[in-house]
Amino acid sequence: MGLLRVVGPNKAMVISGRTGRRGQKDARILVGGRAVVWPLLERCDLLSLELRTIQVESNQSMTVKGVSVNIIGVCQVKVSGYSEVDGSLVRDENAIRLAAQHFLGATDDEIDNSIRQTMEGHQRAILGSLSVEEVYRDRRAFSESVKRVATTDMRNMGLEIVSYTISHIRDSEGYLEALGVMQTQVVKREAQVAKAKNTAEAAKLSADYDLQATVEIDKAEKRKAESRRSVSLTQAAMKKEVGTAEEVALRARELEKEVLLQEIVANKTKQATKEAEEHVKVVELEAKQERIRMENLALAEGNALLLKREKDAAALRVYAEAEADRILATGRAEAEALRKRYEVELEMLRGKAEAYRQFGEAAIAVQAIEALPNIAEAIANPLSQTEKMVFIGGGDGNASSSFMKDISKGISTVTETVNAMTGVNINKILQNYANTMDQSNTGGVQKAIMDVAQKNPESAVTDLSGSADIEPLD
Repeated sequence: MGLLRVVGPNKAMVISGRTGRRGQKDARILVGGRAVVWPLLERCDLLSLELRTIQVESNQSMTVKGVSVNIIGVCQVKVSGYSEVDGSLVRDENAIRLAAQHFLGATDDEIDNSIRQTMEGHQRAILGSLSVEEVYRDRRAFSESVKRVATTDMRNMGLEIVSYTISHIRDSEGYLEALGVMQTQVVKREAQVAKAKNTAEAAKLSADYDLQATVEIDKAEKRKAESRRSVSLTQAAMKKEVGTAEEVALRARELEKEVLLQEIVANKTKQATKEAEEHVKVVELEAKQERIRMENLALAEGNALLLKREKDAAALRVYAEAEADRILATGRAEAEALRKRYEVELEMLRGKAEAYRQFGEAAIAVQAIEALPNIAEAIANPLSQTEKMVFIGGGDGNASSSFMKDISKGISTVTETVNAMTGVNINKILQNYANTMDQSNTGGVQKAIMDVAQKNPESAVTDLSGSADIEPLD
């Protein structure tokens, strides 16, 4: 397997040693890419394309007049990897191959030294064809000459001169300094002569200017007097004209004011008429809109009222139907209950009639006897409303006994009343059942009276046998 090598855009990778597919034996050049290098068959070398800044010194170099000077130049050189053609960068593979042929395997110092020596030779050659004054006065021309001459040699080595400038010029004999002093003196002398000439010319020009100024002042004064007179005449004429013009203008302004007022009044009248018409239109439109709104509102309210009444009528109809159904169902239920109650009562009456038919007076007597406690309760009920009872006796101490006798008489009266109302002789029946029924009746009456008395604890009567609340008064 081969080894993958990657190179950046600032270096050129030169691959050599293996014959290509078409039998080509030239080395492969790769800039800013990658390639597979086969061990033992191929060799891979890198050539820097970066810019090199080299200082070129030419010491004791003779000029065309035999004056020795020391010149220090600075050049920037690089391997011509790319060249610009019609605004596009094109790789200059030939320059890379030439640079690889000359410098592949050399160190940076060795490459810089080769470039320095070449540039120094051309620098000395150009310096020998010029004078010190020319070099000192026009450094740019000297630099361009060196660059132009050295470009061919650099191209043959695959290199390109990016820039070349002169950074320093000096000599050991003081020629440049003397040249500067001489030039300075010449300049100073020329400056003094020019100053004297300028002073004389300035004085002459000043006198001429003064004379011309005096003449011009006199002429100006004359023109000024004439101007004043002309101005006075003109002012008088203008005042007259102004007065006339002002009068005319005043009348014209008054007339124009009247016309303007009339136009303003007419415009205001038209505007008021137009506004009144617009107002009438607006009022009519608002009235029409209000009428339409009221009609729509009335129509909507009428429809709403009609719809509400229809809904109320429908609801009332539904309620009436439901109420009628409810009343009908209630009536049917009540009728059915009444019918059943009457049937039960009828059966009871039939049973009672059958009992009365079988037992005769005995059944009636039983009913009457069962009703005696109620009758006795009704008789004793007024006594429950009595707070205190006072008995007045005959002085023999038998007031309580007399009270019990009166109660017994009341009971006898009850039996007589029943006999009169029902035709049943209670006494006779009681005689037939003297032992049992007599005690039952007496006990029932007494029990009824006690029950009535206990319903009202505040009553004075609480015990038939005589208590502290019953006060017999003999």
